[in-house]
Amino acid sequence: MKRSCLSAVARRTIRLGQARGFSLIEILLSLVLGLIVLAGIMQVYLSNQQTTRYLRGMANVQENGRFAVDLLARNLRMAGYDDPDTALDPVAAFAPTAPDTSGLFGIDGASGAPDTLITRFEGGNNIRDCLGNLVAASTAVQNTFTVDAATEELVCATRHSGSMTITTQPLATGIENLRVWYGEDTDGDLVANRYVTASGVGNWANVISLRMALLVNSEIEVLPQAGTACLGCITFAPPADRRLRGEFTTTVGLRNL
Repeated sequence: MKRSCLSAVARRTIRLGQARGFSLIEILLSLVLGLIVLAGIMQVYLSNQQTTRYLRGMANVQENGRFAVDLLARNLRMAGYDDPDTALDPVAAFAPTAPDTSGLFGIDGASGAPDTLITRFEGGNNIRDCLGNLVAASTAVQNTFTVDAATEELVCATRHSGSMTITTQPLATGIENLRVWYGEDTDGDLVANRYVTASGVGNWANVISLRMALLVNSEIEVLPQAGTACLGCITFAPPADRRLRGEFTTTVGLRNL
């Protein structure tokens, strides 16, 4: 009986001696493999995050640029509109503050600063100013468009005749610059013979079309490192940073001038 007990103890001792855990090398190897897998997952996550930010930035550029160009173009097509059934002159309505005798006027930006556009037209027939407000019949409106370089916004200041109140409001964000060229018909054939800046216009009454370019940015940093990335940029030379930019250009016929 005593021998049997000793044999059981001996067998138990042998089994305990055979049981062992992971070695230090095995543990270190497992940690290294785990870190490699984790690094791969993080790389995929960061790559997807960068792609998402880039697509979001591009969407900002496209949306803001198209909206600003469309808004400006629609307003410019109204420049000089004068209802023939009324005696109101939409330009004379703002005299003597009107800088010229045309429904369209421009001011060049100094040293590369944004240009300024001024349009005047008569209201009525559901016509609205640049802020979307209805302009009453027999009332003229003057809209002044410019870019606020500090806030990077397209801004419009509007004023209705008979009132000294000027209402200013931003229309689109992410707008860095605005350049304008005016198509002047110098021989009376209703075709622009040249496109010049505001300071080069010989007679504003001869301006029959307009070309403009807007520089629009993504508002958020989307590039992996600082650099110049501008879609379609010809007119502008953007700075090197991590934002995406796009240049939007269009030509507008001024049918009412």
